[in-house]
Amino acid sequence: MLVRAGVAGILRVELTCRAGAVLGMRGSGLLLLNPPWRLRDALAPVLPWLAGALAPDASSYRLEWLAAP
Repeated sequence: MLVRAGVAGILRVELTCRAGAVLGMRGSGLLLLNPPWRLRDALAPVLPWLAGALAPDASSYRLEWLAAP
């Protein structure tokens, strides 16, 4: 809805750790509006490392602009 409304600078950050119990939270995500200009560059090397450290065989991450700044 924010993208369709024309909001610029929307960054999606998600981390999922599928290993573990069937119940409970297995991931987390954020939609950041107008994040600091270097945040995406700072998160790019951290997310793969964090996903591997938390659940080496069953994790994923997403870092993408939904709407460019």
